[in-house]
Amino acid sequence: MRPSVLVVDDEPQIIKSLERVLGREFSLHVFTSPVKALAFFRLHPTHIVVSDMKMPDMSGEDFLTQIKRLSPETKCCVLTGYADSEAAQKAINKANISAYFTKPWVNHELKQKLFQLSFELLASQKRERKVMFLEKNIERYEMDRQIIMGVLQNILNEQYESQHTLYRHNDMNKQLLHLLAILTANQSGESANQQLRVANYGKALAHELSLSDTEVTHIYIAILFYQIGLIGGRHEELDKPIDKYTREDEVLRLKLNDASVELLASVDVLKPCAELIQQLFVHWCNQLDKKDVKSISLAAKVIRHVVFFDYAIRGKLTGQVMSVERAIILLKNKVVDGFELFLLDKLEGIFRDNCPYSIESPKLVQQLRADMVLSEDLLNSSGQLLLGQGEKLTNKSIEQLLLLEENIEQPLIVFVQNNSKGVLK
Repeated sequence: MRPSVLVVDDEPQIIKSLERVLGREFSLHVFTSPVKALAFFRLHPTHIVVSDMKMPDMSGEDFLTQIKRLSPETKCCVLTGYADSEAAQKAINKANISAYFTKPWVNHELKQKLFQLSFELLASQKRERKVMFLEKNIERYEMDRQIIMGVLQNILNEQYESQHTLYRHNDMNKQLLHLLAILTANQSGESANQQLRVANYGKALAHELSLSDTEVTHIYIAILFYQIGLIGGRHEELDKPIDKYTREDEVLRLKLNDASVELLASVDVLKPCAELIQQLFVHWCNQLDKKDVKSISLAAKVIRHVVFFDYAIRGKLTGQVMSVERAIILLKNKVVDGFELFLLDKLEGIFRDNCPYSIESPKLVQQLRADMVLSEDLLNSSGQLLLGQGEKLTNKSIEQLLLLEENIEQPLIVFVQNNSKGVLK
């Protein structure tokens, strides 16, 4: 769904010009009367409202003030001639206006600003929905940590007694693990699907390195729950790209990591997982030398490589999403931080078309091909479903994604199923 914009201006030629400029990319509603525009808005609130400043029936300032009373989250803008730009600036200060545009306007700057405002509104709405969700389910997310650890211990005790690896557990155990992964993911701001996807990357890389079934299990659990220390509260200051962390951010992240280690270490069978997590952010603790690198277990290195690889492709490392190939190159340039060329080559190999593992492959839109199958829902900027999980891509749907990229002026990352029927499911 396109961002919705209401425009009111008493000059018909201005309305026609704006319809030509904005009609394609936005769901546009235009009026020459602020009274009629208000009546429409009461029934159909829009994401953005753009108003002329000087109109015969009502000033733009009064009109937008009423809009804000009806819908405080709506982004309001004023459209003004050079002569009354000072009045527009006063309106910005008085009526909480997000922006103002002068007549004549620059088309691409106008569209770019409106897209920016719609994205800001979407992000704000997502945050509000998440806060409401957490408030309504506070008891669920503050469940006794001992109960969580008890569930995990029961699952793992059954595993060790039956000598089966974690991914061969019965359906009940898988569902319990998935439930706990959702709990951890909601507190960290991630999706449970993302946690499971990265855990499967860890499995695949561990198999490539011929690690034991026990080590594979420890890696899988450690990746699923390395952020379990966030239970009880999120820290939005850590939502920025990791490359932009301050020293204070790094110290906070280490403290939260220590909390995860402490929680998992409280369960005997999870102590090996806790030891792996303890080494996840070791490059922030000290300057790594050869002795430090050798002291890190291969299983811990697997976790560090797949977690930071996932950060890189999703834009959480640099702020820019990227392809598998570019993410690998980026991490190869961070050898000083303990990333190893041998492991990165192995990691890149699990995403090749002939790999034997059923994992989700990250793709840029330009890398998509018809008949690829989405491994998760794909939403647009308004949170509307564009393509559903399990849906096959077509040339038409790929063209629509390319157009969406052009409109939002930033690349998209899409997760698709590979064609393998391999060992990981």
